[in-house]
Amino acid sequence: MGEKIEPYVNFVNRISTPLENLKQKRARGTVEPDEIKELIILSSVFSERVDTMINAKDMVNPAVLYDSVLAMQELSNKILVSFDAEGVSEILEVTNQTLFSAGKQLTFEQAASRLSDYYAELSDMKVVSATMSEMCLDLNKNPDRELCALEPFVTNLNELISKIVEPMKGVLGSIGKRLKQAFKKLGEILKENVLDKLAEALRKAAEWLDRFKLSMLEKMFKFIAQVAKLGRENGWNIKEIVVEMPEVGLKFEKLGELPLPIPMPDIKQPKVTVRFSP
Repeated sequence: MGEKIEPYVNFVNRISTPLENLKQKRARGTVEPDEIKELIILSSVFSERVDTMINAKDMVNPAVLYDSVLAMQELSNKILVSFDAEGVSEILEVTNQTLFSAGKQLTFEQAASRLSDYYAELSDMKVVSATMSEMCLDLNKNPDRELCALEPFVTNLNELISKIVEPMKGVLGSIGKRLKQAFKKLGEILKENVLDKLAEALRKAAEWLDRFKLSMLEKMFKFIAQVAKLGRENGWNIKEIVVEMPEVGLKFEKLGELPLPIPMPDIKQPKVTVRFSP
């Protein structure tokens, strides 16, 4: 992710936080009018920031920005649409118009580059899952040694997770933060040298990896649907986009003499075929 994208991603997080807070308060019926007004101001600044970045000649890839705007629009529609408050329609209109403006600037090559980011993410997640399995296998081969001997595995895992989370910061929001926290916990557990605690930490890490994968696939498919729509609007001559979804499943790894195995996500990539009109 280039430096031109980073300020925008940080700003998306500024808007996402009060939106998530509104979601919780809506359930309790405690939303204040001033909170809606704050979001109106933020949404206006949001639109201006995006317009500035769309016109920046040295932007790394406008499709990354577009994908983040798409996530922002989805969040706005999901949370704000049920509010009967002055200004809500303005926020929704701003996010919808911003998405349209960002999409008009895209080329097919830029959109394809963003799609390759998703494939790279899935490849890295596959390595993470395989490394976790190898970590369990290594411990099973050497059951008597201290858990701190597994530290090289955990260091590698945390480096991979940071690499995975960074390109999706503007799309997946807080779930990436939870994923990093779950894998950071593994390093802390090794120092305690208690197998039961390591097994529980591995289960949590695997669970968050699976959640991240499923959330990312959902965003990937929505981005693909938008690419098909943009193809019609921008004249990319796309006839159809066919997505073949692989089977979703888990694999189970035994850890020492513990009775319950650790479920690991089985990472497989969908097949995406783009057909163009003659």
